[in-house]
Amino acid sequence: MNNIVNTKVKFVRNLSGVAFSTKISSKTESDVLKLSLDACNELGLKGESLSNISDTVLDQLIVAGKLEPEFIKTVKNKGFIESKNASIQINGINHIEIFSNNLDIFDAYREAKQVDKLLCNKLHFSYNDKYGFLSPEIDKIGSGMQISIIMLLPALNKMDAIKDLPKFSDKLRFNIRAIDLQSGLYLISTGANLGYSEKQICELTNNYIQNILKAEVEFSKTLATDELEIIDKNLRAKAIINSCAKISINELYGLVGDILIAINSGLEKGVDSKHITKILECIKDIKSTSVNDLAKLIKGILT
Repeated sequence: MNNIVNTKVKFVRNLSGVAFSTKISSKTESDVLKLSLDACNELGLKGESLSNISDTVLDQLIVAGKLEPEFIKTVKNKGFIESKNASIQINGINHIEIFSNNLDIFDAYREAKQVDKLLCNKLHFSYNDKYGFLSPEIDKIGSGMQISIIMLLPALNKMDAIKDLPKFSDKLRFNIRAIDLQSGLYLISTGANLGYSEKQICELTNNYIQNILKAEVEFSKTLATDELEIIDKNLRAKAIINSCAKISINELYGLVGDILIAINSGLEKGVDSKHITKILECIKDIKSTSVNDLAKLIKGILT
């Protein structure tokens, strides 16, 4: 599982009897914000209007994965609520969006679902007995749930095999998008899931990801036919991580990818998934994009 950088499970909900955000008036949008914040505050969840949060704090929340970058393109009539393990965005594409980040699909699901249950008991959401939860996003109709997973797939990327990955598990469709082709960082997300329960979506997604991880290992072994090349890149990657004075996140992903290929092909014995997980946690936990800060955080992890 050390190829997984982050898993996000997201629920989208829209208030019953209120126009979708795509057609909402500014006045109604303001009403949605107040109603949602009041409901969350009554549940003991502290909420705030984005207009009351400084740009610096907003940037920190984005870096920490607690807000989505596209959500704060405008801040008028938008709100943010943070629970222990989940975030709530108000007046995005949907009235309410709940999501949790974790490495494990089922943990992320449980964390987001806990908040979703609280809000479903407090607010009246648009729901159709035949189709399920309603949304202006067609692919969210049904469970209103989406799973997005960021993965490092350096071997599949180097072998140009991403395009050959299946797009379906059962009939559940998955979308695969490159985030950074140089390092092999990809975003894999569920598409339309109408007709599937939340449990089925989690299980099918988990199976799909496990098959991709198996393929990554097999392609790592294929690359290892040039054993000296893999060993050389692995040694260089470990040396840079251990001694760098500055490093960018994208460069670090690329170096981790070289080490993962060596691990998966059996050519690296001293570094394992625990070391890689610690490095990925440093990226996740860093509060700024400072290349100096990141270098300090990762030093010593591989020694």
